Amino acid sequence: MLRSLVGSEMCIRDRRNISQWARLLNETGRAAVIENCHNGNNPAVAIDQGGCPDYHVFRTSGDIKNNYASWIGNALTVNDYAISNRTGPTCWAYPDMSMIGVQGQTPDEAPGGPWTNFSQPSITEQRTHFGLWAVLSSPLTLSLDFGNGSAVDGVWDLISNVELLRVNQAWAGGAGSIFAADHQRNVTLRSDCTRDLVVPSWQAWYKPLPGQGAAIFVANHGDNLLDAGFQIRFEDVPGLGGGMFRVVDVWAQEAVAGIHAGYNVSKLGRHDSVFLTLLPA
Repeated sequence: MLRSLVGSEMCIRDRRNISQWARLLNETGRAAVIENCHNGNNPAVAIDQGGCPDYHVFRTSGDIKNNYASWIGNALTVNDYAISNRTGPTCWAYPDMSMIGVQGQTPDEAPGGPWTNFSQPSITEQRTHFGLWAVLSSPLTLSLDFGNGSAVDGVWDLISNVELLRVNQAWAGGAGSIFAADHQRNVTLRSDCTRDLVVPSWQAWYKPLPGQGAAIFVANHGDNLLDAGFQIRFEDVPGLGGGMFRVVDVWAQEAVAGIHAGYNVSKLGRHDSVFLTLLPA
């Protein structure tokens, strides 16, 4: 069945009653996914206590910009909803559409139109952006121009990554949330169109997976190579406990040889990421 996605935007100030929107749309008899884009309150209680009474998707952030600082800032707005069970089936937290493959800045980024000094994010940065949206269980809304062959070809391997899509679509009781970070060093993410963002030099997210497994996502926010590296011990991942695990490298779409109790993150470049799935051996 074809379903429509209907977003209720805050800029339509005379039509901000999300409950009325839901009632009118439901009366049409057509299946629709309703997004609350700052048009009324986001869920204040867990999904099993009421969650999203009038909508299915809700915006947690401001409008996304086409740069790494904006992507990370938007992604971080999901965490409080994830750890309090206020995002999940029927009630998805959404840090705005993805910018994968978008070539340029959107027209409303600054007065007078797109910026003349725009620098296209690297494919590595775009991969980190898309992987983070996947592990957050965010709707993967694409905004690139599918009529632009070079734009599509440039990101096709990324947006068609089956392992990534499996993580995004899986549900085992929790959306992705932060479980580890560099508590010794912060970095500042700067851009021309967003405020400076101070974050740990690296952060790690996890998402429970069916079969007592988990997805792990680690992002290097710094400008320098994580040369010395560090180890993610699987016993430190919430819900996993001890034991040995079979590991799949999501970016390579292949299994890591052997069974493992942890994973060494090393030689991770600027704004690059590690994306793994684990299942008990």
